[in-house]
Amino acid sequence: MHRRVQSGREMMKILVPRLVANYEPAKEIFQKLNWPDIPETRAYLKETSKRMAQKEGFDIQMHLRAIPAAQESFLVETLQKMTWHFFTAPQGHAFLTGDNPVFIPEQHGLGKNVSELSFPISTHVALVASWHRELKEGFFEATPQVVKELNRRTAHKASRCLYFSQNPEWVVTLLNKSVCEYRPMHSAKSVFTVVKLVADGPESKPHLIFSL
Repeated sequence: MHRRVQSGREMMKILVPRLVANYEPAKEIFQKLNWPDIPETRAYLKETSKRMAQKEGFDIQMHLRAIPAAQESFLVETLQKMTWHFFTAPQGHAFLTGDNPVFIPEQHGLGKNVSELSFPISTHVALVASWHRELKEGFFEATPQVVKELNRRTAHKASRCLYFSQNPEWVVTLLNKSVCEYRPMHSAKSVFTVVKLVADGPESKPHLIFSL
């Protein structure tokens, strides 16, 4: 859901030019093509990648390739380490959803101790994944304030559409707001890194380091 939505395609339009501008062919490509790794062939591959990126619909092709989450995905590996809370809406309240339902704080990603991923599964259940080890995993009834906070996140992330079973007037207000202040479910005294992506050397594959 994080990758397949319209916002993922829009983000790909931004990322593709950046990736092409910084593209450096890997040694495996020269081995596969049986080409010499010399400046001339490197320049040719870089120029070819620029031409491909300029073709109409290239960003859509790249988005479709990025949708499947590989088993070794860094995002999947990170989520498996987090604490999963399933909040149920109290009577008279409901979770809304939109065309970009997965919320990850832009300023922190999932790498900080205050980072959370939230996702409305249905009108009555929403997932919040966090780094709070002292909390138990399972299902818990949310307070009206928690429901409103999760709905506020979902409304902020929506690109074009929101879907809800009730008709609260504040939904329209939230949707029209361009700025959304991130408020973690559980406050912390300080912010620090709990997971980061590192590489041991220029030729080594990147991997995650957890500080839990």
